[in-house]
Amino acid sequence: MTRASPGQVLAFLHSLASDKSTASLSHGDPLKILRILGHLSLNAEGLTVGDIAKVARVHPTALGRALDRMWKMGIITELYSPGDRRVTIVQLTRKGAAITERVEQLYRNPPEIIPYGRIRHRQDTAPAGE
Repeated sequence: MTRASPGQVLAFLHSLASDKSTASLSHGDPLKILRILGHLSLNAEGLTVGDIAKVARVHPTALGRALDRMWKMGIITELYSPGDRRVTIVQLTRKGAAITERVEQLYRNPPEIIPYGRIRHRQDTAPAGE
């Protein structure tokens, strides 16, 4: 996988903020939330808070704040582990799965940065009749 340029990252974050379904992700630390969403989307059964901290490389304190924000947004749910009620398992809600899917769509069709900071999606730049 190639690294994105700073301009591509900026354009992607702008597209998140501009898209109605993902705008709430652009506040605070969107990259942290995107890392967490990505790992949760790959694990339908959910992940423990400790596992999320390890795989997403997020400090436990920052992770707690991010998970609280995500829970308030309605994109995750927290369950107690059936084997040990001290362990919390985090899963995506349907809303969280839908947002994750939309983020993946925006990632696959990244916006272009054109002169003077205007951003447009590649599909908007196709010549008429195609």
